[in-house]
Amino acid sequence: MKLDVSVILCSHNRAESLERTLESLSRLQIQESLSWELILVLNGARDHSSIVAEKFSGKLPLQCYHLKVAGLSVARNHAIQAARGRLLLFTDDDVEVDPLWVHSLWSAHLRYPQAHYFGGMIEPYLDKNMSMDISRFSESLFDGLLLRKNLGSQERALNPGETFFGANMAFLYEVFHWFQFRAELGRVGTRLLSGEETELIQQCQERNWIGIWIPDAKIKHWIGRERLSIPYILTYFWGLGTSLARMEKKDPPRYPPLKFKTGELTHTLASAVLFFSYCFERSRLKVQEVFIRK
Repeated sequence: MKLDVSVILCSHNRAESLERTLESLSRLQIQESLSWELILVLNGARDHSSIVAEKFSGKLPLQCYHLKVAGLSVARNHAIQAARGRLLLFTDDDVEVDPLWVHSLWSAHLRYPQAHYFGGMIEPYLDKNMSMDISRFSESLFDGLLLRKNLGSQERALNPGETFFGANMAFLYEVFHWFQFRAELGRVGTRLLSGEETELIQQCQERNWIGIWIPDAKIKHWIGRERLSIPYILTYFWGLGTSLARMEKKDPPRYPPLKFKTGELTHTLASAVLFFSYCFERSRLKVQEVFIRK
């Protein structure tokens, strides 16, 4: 049976934050006329995520799948195959969704039937017992690290080059008749690759499909202490550079800007790691291409 909405959530060994996310989803305000399901994919989970999922089986229209193959893109593609909704909503396992999140995106779909995809506001939210100042991460370079997305307070069509983050986006089901999330992109275990949703949106834009920014579709993204540590930041930007190189389809390459800021060690390190990881992966892919041709 076809449904109106499928909410897709993939999780890897984050039982505690998954529980908070599911708790927020259980507080969604869903109109009676809306039919929906929640598809949870436990992607190589070795913690007690299964117990957490079972706890919410009576509170949510939950379908839980266990997938041994690691990778966020693989898990999302698995969920899409199982989905019955006309509109597929994606979020992450470390967020708190607004009670009207589903309502806002579904209503937008009804208002803009010509649109193929939608995205909304993501606000960074320091986890409890954290008093860290994140003002030093105010530049757009760090938007992906913090999972911060704000394209303004007005509902509007997405401009060329703009994109959404995977924690708060929605696509018509038929988009996935044409495309899927590429397995070479997106987080795999502790490897912080990314770009899978960016590439998907770029493919939609190449077909002139319309995307709509919905500021009322809001979520909060929890930021733990580890995410703001130097090792995590460097790992994130190494993965980002690798992902950008894999997404690059044309020559000459578009190198990430290499910026050095006096007194801003974190910014300088992030920029350098992003640049060199991009160069390294581009070189690796070029060598691989030569051997394949031979």
